[in-house]
Amino acid sequence: MDVQSKSPVFTRWLNISALLATILSTVIALYLVLGINKDPREELALKGIPWSYSSFINALSEHDEVIVALFSEAGMKLRRSDFNRFIYHYLTPSIGATLLEHDSVSGGICPTDYENLFIYTEFRGELFKYEYIKRLCDTSVVKNGVLETLTYENEQKSQVEKYNTLRDGKIQSCLSELKSVPINEFYKEVIETYTPTQIVENTPRQYVISEIGISLLTSSKEINRNPSKFILDKINVACESHYPKKKYDQDRIVHINDALSMFSI
Repeated sequence: MDVQSKSPVFTRWLNISALLATILSTVIALYLVLGINKDPREELALKGIPWSYSSFINALSEHDEVIVALFSEAGMKLRRSDFNRFIYHYLTPSIGATLLEHDSVSGGICPTDYENLFIYTEFRGELFKYEYIKRLCDTSVVKNGVLETLTYENEQKSQVEKYNTLRDGKIQSCLSELKSVPINEFYKEVIETYTPTQIVENTPRQYVISEIGISLLTSSKEINRNPSKFILDKINVACESHYPKKKYDQDRIVHINDALSMFSI
């Protein structure tokens, strides 16, 4: 053996070469064993998963990142009809990145019709969804959608406020009308119109008639003891329930404004 073969440098080189050869052999073996070069559809088939859109959606709904990736790599595309459901329930940062990487989603599936524009205002605190939509969809369309939604919600709020403002007057009018009806007239109407098997309570007066009829039919002590008080109580309930106070979720407009600011950045 010559001097070169005994040198530390030569020995180190041999060791490194042997190590590299071992690593290469291991990589090749793993490549063959794991089937890295297999078609994604074949891998899905081996897992017992059919190549179908419904299976793709099912993988999204279960947040199965491996299966979603296989579908995406094989060319499966998300349909526009499922965009809202995807954004609401299925989107995660990693799944979103996978679909973008393999063009499984595109700007063409972003909603532009008014009926679905509300989707852009619904992600309370989920900032990554705002960022995803900004990357995927036309920002000008998104902002217009948010503005339209804001206009609609302001109108809804105004209608609720108007209703509540007029509510007290409607209740008082209802009370005055029913309190002016003689007790005997209520009893007469019960005899002529009340049918236990066909109870109708569409109006405050119908509610009162129904309550009187039920009480008489069941021999209620309350109505027998004091008919006037019984009927007056039912009149109050009838008018209050017919004109219930409406509530508007004030946070709704706050969240829409938050969304508008997110899409304006």
